[in-house]
Amino acid sequence: MAIFQVTFYSLLALRMRGNKMRLLVISLSAMALAGCGKETTSVPVPDQVQDPVVNAQMPLETGIKGVRYVSVTVSDIDQTLEFYNQGVQYEVVKRYQAPAESLFPMSRIGNHKDKEVEVALVKTPTVFLHLVDFDPSVTESPEVRSVSGPGYTHICFISPSSNSAYAKFRAAGMEMVSRGKEPVDLGGYGMRYAYGLDLDGTMVELEVDETPRRPDAFWVGHVANVTPDIEKMTAFYSDLLGYMPRRTAELFDNPKADEIANIDNVAIKAAWYSTGNLDLEFWQYTNPVTPPHSNSQMLDRIGYNSIAFEVQDLQKEVERLAGMGVAVIEDFRFQEGWRVAYFSDPDGNVFSLQQNESAAREESIDDLIWMHADVD
Repeated sequence: MAIFQVTFYSLLALRMRGNKMRLLVISLSAMALAGCGKETTSVPVPDQVQDPVVNAQMPLETGIKGVRYVSVTVSDIDQTLEFYNQGVQYEVVKRYQAPAESLFPMSRIGNHKDKEVEVALVKTPTVFLHLVDFDPSVTESPEVRSVSGPGYTHICFISPSSNSAYAKFRAAGMEMVSRGKEPVDLGGYGMRYAYGLDLDGTMVELEVDETPRRPDAFWVGHVANVTPDIEKMTAFYSDLLGYMPRRTAELFDNPKADEIANIDNVAIKAAWYSTGNLDLEFWQYTNPVTPPHSNSQMLDRIGYNSIAFEVQDLQKEVERLAGMGVAVIEDFRFQEGWRVAYFSDPDGNVFSLQQNESAAREESIDDLIWMHADVD
């Protein structure tokens, strides 16, 4: 949810990595749309607008291409596809079944260790979605996660105002989290926002764009990760990705934001990274306070379970992460032609690095990269 104004000041910072020095452009300050920073002149910046100063990133040497997929645990793949196809058109690239232990680390599976899981790989214009039903013989109960986290809370569908996914989902009966009967206009810059729930209680953000940057009927703009310590998380992901956030901001005293989150007096810290095909959005709620994770996050819990980064050389990246003190969870896995290593971030959220060894090219994100081509 892009609900901030950012001041266009920047500074050049030198950052040491090993024995090499890198030059990074860092956004100096960000202001909320209302209530703070009255002494500073600022302009609204929609979520997907990438200013050459605010968004400048100079990557270090990593082999991460971008986000291959966002993985979602669902109760029924057929019902999920039918529901989402009412608002956005999913292209199923592959669908298969396999033992859970062959695909996922068993220490991150709760009650479904001995199950044959069903998987559907779905292509969108910017990223794949990885739908997983850990027990196709049973329909799990919906589980609604808090807007204020912690963990992966939503993905964002962006669509043009002339043919909005929001209108389609509302017509299909989507349960809305946000207040009101229309998406919320935060600043008059042509982007409106709302949260809604699918049949499993999994939240999505629906952004309606007056001046869309892409010709598609919809695309996925970001995946959100809510943390109790945004400084720790951004330090980790800056090392993982090899560059700093393209934008940081704070939000408070904004009634429009309260409408979107359905929380009075909401206050948030935020940061965004552009990975090439998808933004990573990080939030820390300071009102209400984002709680810490109570335990390790289980992949078979209904909702968003992990994200996967596509890499050029998995072994090289595993060694690089080992130098950061980040170890592979259990052993490598093989998923339909992909070699996969699972890891945890500082909050215990699962992510994976994946290298295409024998899968079809259409399962890769090579053709989905569209942002920051000048620094990739």
